[in-house]
Amino acid sequence: MNHHLKFDPFTLLHVTVVGAGGTGSHLVVLLTELHKCIQALGGQGLMVTVFDPDEVSETNVLRQNYHRQDIGRNKAVTLVSRINLACGTGWLARPSIYTGSELVVRGQYSAATPHILFTCTDQNAARRQIGAAFGRSGKGYWIDTGNTRTTGQVLLSEPTSKEPHLPSPLKEYGELLADDDQDAPSCSALEALTRQDLMVNREVAVKAAGLLWRLLRNGAVNHRGLIVNVQDGITLPKPIEAGMVPAYAAPPVGLIPVEVPPPAPVPAPKRRASRRRATPPGAAA
Repeated sequence: MNHHLKFDPFTLLHVTVVGAGGTGSHLVVLLTELHKCIQALGGQGLMVTVFDPDEVSETNVLRQNYHRQDIGRNKAVTLVSRINLACGTGWLARPSIYTGSELVVRGQYSAATPHILFTCTDQNAARRQIGAAFGRSGKGYWIDTGNTRTTGQVLLSEPTSKEPHLPSPLKEYGELLADDDQDAPSCSALEALTRQDLMVNREVAVKAAGLLWRLLRNGAVNHRGLIVNVQDGITLPKPIEAGMVPAYAAPPVGLIPVEVPPPAPVPAPKRRASRRRATPPGAAA
């Protein structure tokens, strides 16, 4: 069962990334790879906006995509400035909290609602607020990411009330997202690396970027998320279930056309064997 992409992948795709920490800092860099490949295939690429109010700390340098020279600088500004300088992009950094109110202009939901919203935050209250606002807009995709010490999850959703649709994290993980308990920031290298595996955020970022890439490349995906376990080396897809997608009348449209296999060759008709008797040797013809 497949979900078909619901917008033109060749248009300029607006992407919002909420959180430039453990997962978000790696994800934003991976989005530069998608941007280049989309443009190489004839699309306009990505226009990314990154939100994060926090500054880079000494322990952030260990697991997040920053360096010692970045300590004390805002995460979003540091990351986006580096990318714009290296890639010639004009992506935007917002050193502030994203609440979803940015979707609203004069009381109405703006046409600038992003095509894709990534949440890379460990704050469940923020997820609930963002999901509610993004859901009321009725547009785009919400790709949520999260992780524990050695596991992580990626979930693709359509935050809309119209059926059928891919359910949002608010519905999929409602009980878990109701808990607002948070761990205190790590204050030492040992604590930081004990609380979370060095590679778990990177694995989650790779899975999130890969899921979006397959959706854009093929125009469809056959799963709506992934669960990863870096300790055991396990990756499990989340299947698309009955009732989550409509009955599509046309094939999906992605960046690379789906290859239609050539028709099977028609076998040549068998020649019928002649029933004429062979003439015995020495007999008259």
